[in-house]
Amino acid sequence: MRAATRLAAALALPMLLLAGCEAMPGGAPGAGPAPGPLPPAALAALLPMDAAGFQRGQTLPLAHGEPGQEVAYATRGLPAAAATVQIRAPSGDPVPDGPDSPAAAAAFNRLVQDALRPQPQRRLREVARFLLPETAPALRCAETEGRYGRERVRGLVCAGGQRGNVVSLRLATPQSEPPPADPRAFAAAIVTALRRP
Repeated sequence: MRAATRLAAALALPMLLLAGCEAMPGGAPGAGPAPGPLPPAALAALLPMDAAGFQRGQTLPLAHGEPGQEVAYATRGLPAAAATVQIRAPSGDPVPDGPDSPAAAAAFNRLVQDALRPQPQRRLREVARFLLPETAPALRCAETEGRYGRERVRGLVCAGGQRGNVVSLRLATPQSEPPPADPRAFAAAIVTALRRP
């Protein structure tokens, strides 16, 4: 009888330790079940007041009556960087998390085309593509650089599925030393906020 009790305890101990690790606060992101879909307004409410030095500004509905929200961000001081985060509701089924769904890919392609389309005062070129964060990609991003008028600028555009919606962001910053902001850190902070349960 004692041997059976010890065997049961020995088998149960690793399971209890493993369960304790999963329940510990501050554990690895993504260790538990993924958060479920949210409407755009509820997802926008998760966006932080400060993201990598960018201060949150106004929240507005998307233009042209599209279902969704747009949140403005900007750095303080001069030179300043500006960004927008758009959360667009799906037209059909919820959009899967990550950058690979057709809806996320289409949003990313539109962002890149818009950024690279020549304007009278703007000339940009794409310099890099990457996924953020690298370990569990949520966004596909493209970095740009060029000129806006006489000002040399850098930009970042990203898109991906998050909690049933398409999330996209645009960021523009003057090229200066030191730079007014870290675009990749901003995008990573947005992803972290939107993945909160």
